[in-house]
Amino acid sequence: KKGIFREICIEAAQALEATPENRTPPRYVLVIDELNRGNVPQIFGEIITLLEKDKRGQERFLSHSGAKFTIPENVFIIATMNTADQSISKLDAALRRRFASISLSPDYDALYDSHSVFPEDKETAAELVETGRKDVEAMVAASVLALEIINKRITAVRGLGKGKRIGHAYLHPDTWMSDSEDPRDIELTDVWRYDVLPLLEEYFFEDTQQLEDSILRGDSDFINESTNDVVSMTPSKLKENLRTFVIDNQGELDIEISPE
Repeated sequence: KKGIFREICIEAAQALEATPENRTPPRYVLVIDELNRGNVPQIFGEIITLLEKDKRGQERFLSHSGAKFTIPENVFIIATMNTADQSISKLDAALRRRFASISLSPDYDALYDSHSVFPEDKETAAELVETGRKDVEAMVAASVLALEIINKRITAVRGLGKGKRIGHAYLHPDTWMSDSEDPRDIELTDVWRYDVLPLLEEYFFEDTQQLEDSILRGDSDFINESTNDVVSMTPSKLKENLRTFVIDNQGELDIEISPE
């Protein structure tokens, strides 16, 4: 069936042929988002064998249709997969070996100094937590440190592991800062209340006691003991909880925090 990929390959082949020998041909990139959520055989069809490195740039007969087809050397396919999705394990090994795998772990350095309310580095974040300040900068600092602690705990939990770590994008300013009139601390509270904490609940199948024992250890008050639900926190309550959590669990960090 003629489709987008065929058009890309034809255009790429023409560009490759028109490129002088001493020049680099233009690159053509096809991005398939969350490949593991799709029907992989249907996505690639009979061209899957042509993805192998030793078949690039060679005209081959397709196994079913018998038609000739070529994937030029200047065509690149990038497929993303969410490791938190259980369907990732169902991908065929033959497909996996046709791709070079790159693991993208949570990158806390991408958060530091990403906006005026973010601390410039981890040490500055720790200093803000130490002071006990109540402003949004201290709240953001505690959020980044808390996320790092949570992810280290997730890695150590049997049945979860590093593939279930929570991505830094949840806390990136481009994700939660809007043009609305809502104060920044309310927007950040919503991230924890409606995104991060419910995701942790889901990981533990709503067993909040196990969640507290495994991840949210300490004197922080994220879970309502009478209802076993995530506490509906105000910004001031979240600030207090995050600071307490970070101080209680600073052993997971490569820094020392001495609260004033």
